[in-house]
Amino acid sequence: MNEQLVKGGPQGLATELEAAAHQAQHVMGDVEAKMHSELTEAGEQASEMVDKVTHSVTDILERVDVDLRKAIQSIAPAIKERPYTALAISAVVGLVAGLLMTPRGAKTVYVKQRT
Repeated sequence: MNEQLVKGGPQGLATELEAAAHQAQHVMGDVEAKMHSELTEAGEQASEMVDKVTHSVTDILERVDVDLRKAIQSIAPAIKERPYTALAISAVVGLVAGLLMTPRGAKTVYVKQRT
C-alpha cells in the first residue's frame, strides 16, 4: 500500500532518497564553505585586533620605560648622597602601601567541631 504512494514503487523511493541525499550534501557543502569563509574572516579580524593591542601595549611600555629611567636618573644622586634617608623613605612608603592593601572588614573565624 505504501508502495503505491511513491511513484515507481521501491525504485522510485530509492531514486527520491538519493536525490534528497545529493541535495543535502550540496547544502552541507554550501554551509561548510560559508562557515569556513566566516571563520577565516573572524580570524583575520581577531589577528588585526591582537596586532593593534600589541602595538599599543609596546608603545606604552616604551614610554613607561623612558619615564622610569628619567626618574631613576634624577633620584640616583640623592640616594647616593643620603642613603639612610632614602632607606627610611622607602620603608615608610612600604609600610603605607602595606596598610592600604590590608583588608579592613570584620574578620570571620570558622571553628570546626571535633567529632
